[in-house]
Amino acid sequence: MNDAKKWFRRRLGLGEERNLAASEAVQGIELEGERSVADRDLSSSFTEHHLDRHELTELFLLSNINASQPTASQGLSAEEAQRCLERDGRNALTPPVEISDWQLLLRQFLNMFWLLLIAAGILSLITYFLDTTVPLNLYVAIILFVMVIVMCLISFYEEKKAKEVVHGFQSLMPTSCSVIRDGRKRVISAEELVVGDLVFIRNGCRVAADVRLLHCSGVKLETSSITGEAEPIEFTSDPAAEEVSVFESHNVAFNGSFCVDGEGLGVVIRVADKTIIGQIASLTTSQEEKKSSLEKQVEKFVRFITILALVMATIVFFIGAAVSNFRNLLSTFINGFLVVIVANVPQGLPATLTSQLTIIARRMAKKNVFLKKLDVIEAFGAATVIASDKTGTLTKNIMTVTDLWYNKQYMTGRPDIKQRTIMAKQHVTNVLELYESPLPEMLAVMTVCNKAQIDMTVTRVPMRQSVRGNMAQILWSPSAKDQDPERGAIRRQSTRKSGRYFQGQMSQETAKRKNISGNPSEVALLRYASQMTDVHDMRRCFDVVFEIPFNSVRKWHLLIARRTDKFAKDGMATFTLMMKGAPEKLIDLCTTIASESGEVELTEDEKMDFQDAYLHFGNEGRRVIGFASKTFVAAEDTNFSQEAGNYPQGKYSFLGMAAIMDPPRDDTAKAIQECRLAGIKVFMVTGDHPTTAAAIARQIGLIGQSETVERQGREKIQMSVVEQHDSDYAI
Repeated sequence: MNDAKKWFRRRLGLGEERNLAASEAVQGIELEGERSVADRDLSSSFTEHHLDRHELTELFLLSNINASQPTASQGLSAEEAQRCLERDGRNALTPPVEISDWQLLLRQFLNMFWLLLIAAGILSLITYFLDTTVPLNLYVAIILFVMVIVMCLISFYEEKKAKEVVHGFQSLMPTSCSVIRDGRKRVISAEELVVGDLVFIRNGCRVAADVRLLHCSGVKLETSSITGEAEPIEFTSDPAAEEVSVFESHNVAFNGSFCVDGEGLGVVIRVADKTIIGQIASLTTSQEEKKSSLEKQVEKFVRFITILALVMATIVFFIGAAVSNFRNLLSTFINGFLVVIVANVPQGLPATLTSQLTIIARRMAKKNVFLKKLDVIEAFGAATVIASDKTGTLTKNIMTVTDLWYNKQYMTGRPDIKQRTIMAKQHVTNVLELYESPLPEMLAVMTVCNKAQIDMTVTRVPMRQSVRGNMAQILWSPSAKDQDPERGAIRRQSTRKSGRYFQGQMSQETAKRKNISGNPSEVALLRYASQMTDVHDMRRCFDVVFEIPFNSVRKWHLLIARRTDKFAKDGMATFTLMMKGAPEKLIDLCTTIASESGEVELTEDEKMDFQDAYLHFGNEGRRVIGFASKTFVAAEDTNFSQEAGNYPQGKYSFLGMAAIMDPPRDDTAKAIQECRLAGIKVFMVTGDHPTTAAAIARQIGLIGQSETVERQGREKIQMSVVEQHDSDYAI
């Protein structure tokens, strides 16, 4: 494929018109070559995620990309963009072919059950006209026709309501976007985007096309509508390896994704139906509509009833004709043929079945599950396997820091301040100095190496209260209201010269409510740190000069910051490198571990203590995040970069770990138990450490036996820790 691209570029030259032809030819080679391999592989036509900036600059020559500084690119010219728009069409998904409401209504009458009842009604009507002395046949025909009409209207109403809900997917398409054209930023309609446009992706915006990112600054995209990922994903502009698909490269923003954080710039590589979401829509609309298993069963049953009725009617007719010596054949035909056929038709079964399907459909609609066709319900009942994401589905997605590990000790909740520490540090100006090392350093990393943000909502409460007592008691044994991490009060604190007692006033005239937004894990860390220090002051103490965001490959987040209260000497400045991420990754980069007395060498014994603590938290079902740091001296004007590698690449100091709990939903265990009783096997899909995943699985009943117990009049599921010897699970 790459050889073919190079050959076309050499053959077609470097002129503007020839470059356009080359781009079309290369795209044609990609599409035709890959389409013959796998028509249904959505990522088969994507190669841009393997290319670096310089290769992308060569591939999209008319976009005038500045490889060294993408934000300074010129973009397409207005004339070129107009030509592409006229040639390729507007950036809009082709709407699926839809049937009208009249066609949808008429389709309801083609159900085999209704056709059988209609045939029975027609035969009853024929019987009445042949012998008008028996009005019962007329009544039967009228009842059958009314039943068919009413039931078809009910099913039509339910399917039409589901059809209107499906139209809501059109809201995935954004209305406008910001692009670079002719070297200037412009806001255009999303439908006017063309391949080669340079488009901005910002927080709060929805991506309007498939975009290969050229520049990223902490871009996080919510892609649940395309990939099913529950949590936002960190994206990058780095090229992916050859074996990595476009879905795993995390450098292509798909059409319909929503940006929840950061800012980036990319080049449009697919528009309209050629985007991933367009291909998904094409696959679903181009497939032939297959009959559901319920339809197949109904057809088989109707065929059986029809054959049985005809055979029985024929036998009864000939027996009746033989008994009457073939006299009065019309009466024999009516009573021995038509009536037997009508009697074999189960008139109440179709109405009962449709009524049950309608009731189930309405119950599912209350749970936000909409069905385009009523008979699809049977497929839900036939499900035998459910694969569910863990975070936010089986759990509440409410992260809370429950434990810390540092100095070879476990700490649950917030640490206490020792009395001897208060005595030794009588004139502290920073509350963090009252804690033993390395907790202050850990809190600094939690706060600064963190993208979560705190918004303060100020309210006024006319109340003032005098406070006097032991300093540790006042600071770290607050009232129930102050313990709430979402609420607090401004405290004006002063210490007596002895340092043993604290005297001041707690004013609630101005109360602040914290609204923390961001990644759930980072929100939990920032909320925990905010209970012990002012995170705004902490962040103001550091000036971040370099940052490498977290991604699922390296599994750590690194930044380099400079203290704002320390000045450079002789052109040299002191920098602090902070890292947080997967503990098993961080520990490999560290050579020392922080302790109360300072940094000590990271020996095998220290690593064994770390491993024991890590497994302990994992077995408790906790998500574990490690912290590391390093202080170094460099030139004041150093421009740190990942490519140059001009910052410490290892020999860090490991500070400790934080255990974060994401509790299971209250009804998860009961739902899993009900699935098991129904014969459905449930799988949990997660990227957590195996021990953490196993612990959560035990809590919700995926592993081990479960018992139903009665507590306070409410049914709850209590999971035992004893696992079956013949286990039917794998991790």
